[in-house]
Amino acid sequence: MHTHNFYGGTSYDDGHMHLYQGTTTPSPEGPSHTHHIYVRTTTEQMHDHLMDVETGPPIPIQWGHVHYFSGTTSINGAHPHSHRFGNVTNPSK
Repeated sequence: MHTHNFYGGTSYDDGHMHLYQGTTTPSPEGPSHTHHIYVRTTTEQMHDHLMDVETGPPIPIQWGHVHYFSGTTSINGAHPHSHRFGNVTNPSK
């Protein structure tokens, strides 16, 4: 079993963006495994957003592998809105 750390920033919408960071759920090694990401963004303008997404399959790199993930956050805020996000995880640990 292994996990990946991840971090990044959302798209800039409704006059602001949010940052995020966390660790994926554990998964066994294998050619087609994925991980789940479930994390809240930073609080900006008195609200945050939930990110709930499954990564793609492993992408081999020189020192292990990473996973691509992307999606849309929950809809929150005084003016209800969402943000887009996309990134790759750090190599497995």
